Amino acid sequence: MTTHRFTPTTWYNTLGTHPPALTVESGDTIVTETLDAFGTDKTGARLASEPNPMNGPVAVAGAEPGDALLVEILDMVPIAPTGWTRPMLAGNVVDPIFARDVLRPGERTFWTIERNARTARLVEPPAILENFDLPLEPMIGCFGVAPAIGQAISTATSAEHGGN
Repeated sequence: MTTHRFTPTTWYNTLGTHPPALTVESGDTIVTETLDAFGTDKTGARLASEPNPMNGPVAVAGAEPGDALLVEILDMVPIAPTGWTRPMLAGNVVDPIFARDVLRPGERTFWTIERNARTARLVEPPAILENFDLPLEPMIGCFGVAPAIGQAISTATSAEHGGN
């Protein structure tokens, strides 16, 4: 089993029949960095267009359409000192009385990421959330395989092929 240190140079906003950026054997490990959903890397440089650019694709040698693939995400570590969400918080997690003071639909809200403490805090919090720290629970975002009949499907669309 081989560990691949994969530095992507191309990103796609669709799951489809793109040429493999990397081919691995079953059981191999891949170490890589991703972009955020806006196409921005850890330095703040915009390397791809939104929404949801993905690294890859990665081909598994010998895998054929219809095969089941097991992918284990062993670790995820934020690589940037900030992150963002849209909107600041989901409307269903805020008391409706405070929603008008907290939610800003459509705007990107920025968070400071404390990697060692594994927490995130709003960069510009409203007074009611000035001491609001959230535990970090990184998520992969978009992930999937090429759709069965060769179409290109947006990374934001979820179905049997994966997605957001």
